Amino acid sequence: MVRAVTARATAVLRPTSWLLRRLDPLTLNLWTILGAGLVIVLVPTVYTVFAPEIGSRALAVRIVVVIIWLCAALLAVLSGLRQSSLVEQLVGPRSRERTEMQEEATELILGALLTPPGALGRYQWRLFLPDPDDPRRLIVPPHAPVTSNTTWPVGVGVTGVAYATGISQYAVDHEIATLYPVPPDELDDVRRARHEHLRVVAAMPIKSALGTTLGVLTASSEKRSLYITTVDGEREHARLADAVARVLIDIMGLPE
Repeated sequence: MVRAVTARATAVLRPTSWLLRRLDPLTLNLWTILGAGLVIVLVPTVYTVFAPEIGSRALAVRIVVVIIWLCAALLAVLSGLRQSSLVEQLVGPRSRERTEMQEEATELILGALLTPPGALGRYQWRLFLPDPDDPRRLIVPPHAPVTSNTTWPVGVGVTGVAYATGISQYAVDHEIATLYPVPPDELDDVRRARHEHLRVVAAMPIKSALGTTLGVLTASSEKRSLYITTVDGEREHARLADAVARVLIDIMGLPE
């Protein structure tokens, strides 16, 4: 008799067991939350609709019903807490992989853009973005090619003035030194010494389609290559800055 009942129960539960194995943990947890929520809603509803019949039952029956409702509520809460962990386990590795791919793509594309062919190839290129921790400072982003400087003060020099005003700037020969504060502090002395050999510097604000200044693209040369200061050179400089803007917005996720 017992064996017959066991066999029948096994036959009935076999499809359910197969279905549970087919469901991934996230989907199974969602169904658990839905099932527990259904019980939580149904129990009070049944009590409301069939109040006289249930009220006449023994106290033990009502206690069992309340326990079932409390268990369903607890299961719903625990499953809800587990859901976030399951989502992180499922999405986390893919999200990290996507982030790594974005960073690699950013590095490759910026590297290609900042080594342009033709006349623009005569210059050294630096990309500066505002420091999220200090609005008075510009920094080189982590995945941009770094030559020497990694920071620059807003409003100082060709780069800082271009960012502060949103207007392209350039300086040639002795004009470069005149864009530093007077009297210079120790940090500006270091920058002055580091750039006193430059013959031309040009900075182009990087702007979004809405006109927001995202950063600055600066070109410099130790030779007196003045092409970047001409109308054609400035046009090419602006076109390159627009291309960098698309990388910053579309890949790095900077707001328009």
